Amino acid sequence: YLGVSPVFPTTTKTNFKEIPWGLEGLAHLRQSTSHALVAIGGINASNAASVILHGADGVAVVSAICSAPDPYQAARELKDIIVKAKNR
Repeated sequence: YLGVSPVFPTTTKTNFKEIPWGLEGLAHLRQSTSHALVAIGGINASNAASVILHGADGVAVVSAICSAPDPYQAARELKDIIVKAKNR
């Protein structure tokens, strides 16, 4: 698989100076490779479905779960969002 990072700006890696891929960059990469794509960087419940719909096979998150008041619930919500997006 290929890790695509960062997709969006993130506060987790403060020393990272690269321009984020964005959804368009992710979609372009999806068209360029048959490898599985795992997206990371600034992904949360509000944008995870878009990340999947633009070509990611999966996501990796840090803050979306670790900074949540209820990490277990945040993980469940993300899982549900991703499963629904993959079934579209």
